[in-house]
Amino acid sequence: MGRVVLSKCLPAFKFRGAGNLSLNYDEYARGFCCSLSDDLERLGKSLVGGGSGLSLKWAAEAMDFLKRMQIGFFELVEKMKVPMSMDGEDWLDHYMKQTVALLDFCNLLKTAISPIERYCMVVEFAARRIDEDPYNAEIEKLEAECGEFDRISGGNIDQKYLQEVKLLGSTVVPGTGIKFKKGTNPVLYVVKITVFIVSLLLVSAVVSPVSIDIDGDQPEFPQMMGPFASSLRALARSFRERIRRKPEGDSSAIDVAEHETVRRAIEDVRAQLGTEDRENVLRSVESLKTKCGDLKEGLEAFSSAVDEVFEEVIKGRKKMMGMFSDSFVKLL
Repeated sequence: MGRVVLSKCLPAFKFRGAGNLSLNYDEYARGFCCSLSDDLERLGKSLVGGGSGLSLKWAAEAMDFLKRMQIGFFELVEKMKVPMSMDGEDWLDHYMKQTVALLDFCNLLKTAISPIERYCMVVEFAARRIDEDPYNAEIEKLEAECGEFDRISGGNIDQKYLQEVKLLGSTVVPGTGIKFKKGTNPVLYVVKITVFIVSLLLVSAVVSPVSIDIDGDQPEFPQMMGPFASSLRALARSFRERIRRKPEGDSSAIDVAEHETVRRAIEDVRAQLGTEDRENVLRSVESLKTKCGDLKEGLEAFSSAVDEVFEEVIKGRKKMMGMFSDSFVKLL
């Protein structure tokens, strides 16, 4: 995740019962957390500026961040040969629970992507039909499809999945507050809360709006996590400023920037059809095709990023099981 200066990030971690492992682990752990902090900061800065709505390009970047975080966490455990249980935490149990929740999250996103893919196909087909005959009723069918898309994009998502996303961090308390339990290993806590917050941001953007306010709920971060906590809060703050605010449970259109440009292009086609100026109609239809192409391209990039996270998690789970199984056999 990039080179970092460890001394500027987090004070030394203190791990009970780690023996000779403590010094080297401390260095690697601080490096891992500092890298996360830097990546979170970059992810937040990429949200600054631009119009309303969230770009699918950013959503793909966020998924890539989750993938790299999983790789980095596994490498940390692998390099340091962390024992299955350390500092009162069962690392294998944590990893398996956290990653199965992440797999469910990927499935949720794929479910949300499906209606958008259908929407792209309908828009492309309608644009071709209007191009051939600008004065037929195809635009009315297209607008009806837009209304159907708004209904299914958020309203029919199984609420059970949303609850599972909220349980990604096992330290979640009522509401959206997250507490750092005394004695919790800082690295495990960092991974839990990062996956939790980034997942909620993505759910709020492409599935259904959910409440995200880590400033108001004041989650408890240990003092040593200051830079990381600041980066995470800054990301959530930038997200709130960028995305259009909606009440939780509002199932209206998802707040994806590329989708909003397609919607505006459809409105322009409708307006031009009213003028009966064929040249302007064809120009607006070409614009609609371009905007739909942008949505399709962004969707493909995001879908690919989701697949990569899913595959990386599966690979990591197999490696983790193998690594800890070997360690267990050696103890026999």
